[in-house]
Amino acid sequence: MGALNVYTNTLTNSSVTIVAADNVVRASVLCRQGVVTITGSATFQAGSSASLTLNVGQGITITSPSVANPIDGVVINAASSGDIADLVISSQ
Repeated sequence: MGALNVYTNTLTNSSVTIVAADNVVRASVLCRQGVVTITGSATFQAGSSASLTLNVGQGITITSPSVANPIDGVVINAASSGDIADLVISSQ
């Protein structure tokens, strides 16, 4: 595995979508204010993805199984007024 590129940002009243072309291997999200939702687009055992809600102080890290299989189809949403999420995203 080569060097990682690390992107940090504070998401305020907006959303970000991670797709395979971004080559993201790890994404960490912390809800700092309001509510943040995370939704995937994959199915697992014939079930569709549902939104995961993070409240203030809650966080999650999503990791890909390998560099060859980056994270795909994940939406991080802090789009309502006053929603704030801190992001740390690592890409190849």
